[in-house]
Amino acid sequence: MISAIFSIEPSIVSFLNMIIELHEIVGSPSVNEMGEMMSSAGVFDMDAIMQVITEASVIAIIEITLGIFAVIVGIGLSKGKKWARMTTIVTAIVSVPLVVLVVDGIDNLIVLGMVAFDGIALYYMFKPKVREYFNQTSKNNSSGKSEQKTN
Repeated sequence: MISAIFSIEPSIVSFLNMIIELHEIVGSPSVNEMGEMMSSAGVFDMDAIMQVITEASVIAIIEITLGIFAVIVGIGLSKGKKWARMTTIVTAIVSVPLVVLVVDGIDNLIVLGMVAFDGIALYYMFKPKVREYFNQTSKNNSSGKSEQKTN
């Protein structure tokens, strides 16, 4: 058990365990094991603390990078950029098998929701009006450039 010096509320322990399981940090100890490593007779184990911080930092950097990528693609979609539409389509197609094959430790309803979201994104991106919108903006951009060159 976790000692009194390093005590965490049970709801927070279960939440942290869920985060560790969700990200499937290879070789990571559970929250209880971390607590035991960090408190031996009231002395904190700095190696264990640094291991946890390093693993959390790697996850944070990956998630921040993916977030920045999503914002850039979102801006591209809002401006009607064809590359953003193609990126969305490719991401959704690649995401479906990855979610089904890789994410096996979470609830089936969550996996079903993630696959459904990708399916909805694919359906929407292939609607005729959406394709027309992205083709129209690329035509407008190319015609605007040619007009500037002729003037």
